[in-house]
Amino acid sequence: MIRPALTSDLTTLLALSREMYQESGLKNLAFDEGKVWIELFEKLNSDAFTMVYEKDGQIIGMIGAMICKHIFSNDLMSMDYLVYVKPEHRGSAVFASMIQEYIDWSKSQGVKPANIYIGVNAGVSTELTVKCYERLGFVRSGINLRYGGN
Repeated sequence: MIRPALTSDLTTLLALSREMYQESGLKNLAFDEGKVWIELFEKLNSDAFTMVYEKDGQIIGMIGAMICKHIFSNDLMSMDYLVYVKPEHRGSAVFASMIQEYIDWSKSQGVKPANIYIGVNAGVSTELTVKCYERLGFVRSGINLRYGGN
């Protein structure tokens, strides 16, 4: 089941964040547990969207998103800052359920469907992840690049 993340979930969210980092292509960043803890705590105590997927009493997925005004307009836009499903639960309904919850939340906050964004930046099964998002109604709208030089 999908439910709002609670401050009592912080230890588990931190562990999932570490798992995501270990699996990701973000090793150029030094994982800072204290920083992650503060960021998660602040998101849980704001109007940001922070949900978990719980199965048999265990948190197996998490998603976080926020809303802001578009730089070129007063229209609202939503964007994710974190999506993670434990590897052993990928390919199930967990991912699609969390993304649909994000879409529904965005719309309920007044975000037009064309202004609901999601990123694929962790470098984990990028093309497969993009295809999953496309099946859920997202369209490619650009490319994200990271500088690889010195």
